[in-house]
Amino acid sequence: MLTGLQSLAVMKLVLVGQYFIVWVHAPDSKSRRPILYYMSANFVSFIMWWASAFLIEFLSDQGRYGIWFSAIGIEVLTNIALANNDTVTFIGSHLPERLGLFTLIILGESIMGLFMLTDELVDAPGKLGWDNL
Repeated sequence: MLTGLQSLAVMKLVLVGQYFIVWVHAPDSKSRRPILYYMSANFVSFIMWWASAFLIEFLSDQGRYGIWFSAIGIEVLTNIALANNDTVTFIGSHLPERLGLFTLIILGESIMGLFMLTDELVDAPGKLGWDNL
């Protein structure tokens, strides 16, 4: 089973694959260049998240947070740099839908975590010290 960091890294790799498909089918080089930048930024981000997931025992908290903030910074800077590009547009009407779906995912993960913790505590009540009551 994948950890949260590994899942995020896999999601980034899937996004790189999706950008690659769009890049292959892009009609001209003018639209291929920004897609290549997005694809490259997400691939670098994938490598950083994947490395931090597997080097978690060897990294200090500051080192791990530095990798995370750097990966996020690369993606944010790429999006800011390409914000005024006419060939690759940002459609603001999709943002509420994406944020709504993201909220549902986060809620679902939280509820699943709560159920798993509850199941674990029901199976072993001694973890809370309730076995003496």
